[in-house]
Amino acid sequence: MNGTVTRTTDHKGGNTAIQFGRGNLVSAANLPESPIWSIAFWIKTTQSAISIIAESSENYNNNRPSFLVDLNEYTVNQLIASMNDSGTYKAKAPSGTIFNDGNWNHIVIIFNRNATGDDEIKIFKNKNQLILSTITYNSEMSGNFLSKKIFIGGRGNSFQYPFVGATSPIKMFNYPLTQTEIDNLY
Repeated sequence: MNGTVTRTTDHKGGNTAIQFGRGNLVSAANLPESPIWSIAFWIKTTQSAISIIAESSENYNNNRPSFLVDLNEYTVNQLIASMNDSGTYKAKAPSGTIFNDGNWNHIVIIFNRNATGDDEIKIFKNKNQLILSTITYNSEMSGNFLSKKIFIGGRGNSFQYPFVGATSPIKMFNYPLTQTEIDNLY
């Protein structure tokens, strides 16, 4: 893992959370290619500006297929998960679901390029699956995510859209998590 990190108190009172500010970014390389990624993390923020929490390429818009998790892209408090491959598939958490209340929230997102429709992206908050409002563009969603690097805390090639808050810990799985696994992570 590369990048400058500051440790802070996590959701259990330990010292495993990473505090992000403007300009610090963490990356992990050599991720295996996979058509499925489940990402689980705790988040604490009060940020209302657009921010990238995790991005699977140096520039989501130019590196396909990739995935992105961001806050406040269209609406304050809005969490969006999206996949990109010659078009974009985006899933938005329902309006009124608060993510930047300054409390720790557990988030799980499942990106599944082998699935169709509502099963392509799933978002869970505090172990509860959210009913998503989705926007689907003309896209092809089969095959592996090709990026072998993930950036946490902002856009990798430019430090654009920095995340200001804390995450603890970020776990990635190359299969779709079950509800039991999500409950156990919570």
